[in-house]
Amino acid sequence: MPDESARIIRDLNMAEQTATGRCLDVELFGRPHPVHDGVWELLHYQPGVAYRVGSTETWIGSIGREHRTGRIYASVDERFWLDEGFERLPVD
Repeated sequence: MPDESARIIRDLNMAEQTATGRCLDVELFGRPHPVHDGVWELLHYQPGVAYRVGSTETWIGSIGREHRTGRIYASVDERFWLDEGFERLPVD
């Protein structure tokens, strides 16, 4: 697991939200490697916070719970807002 305290976050908004606990890194909060290009499986979902990819400082664009399996995935794009196979979960 990467040492988040040793990384300097260049995006000031992202840095402030991370420092105050209002933003979670999918590489730390979910499985550490993407399951597909730009998609991470989350081990837990916490509503009311933003999500990011820490290594690239990219905001997560959509989160969805797969109807068939109940698994939760986060993506850097809006794919889970458009896919009928997923329940759309809020991304703050």
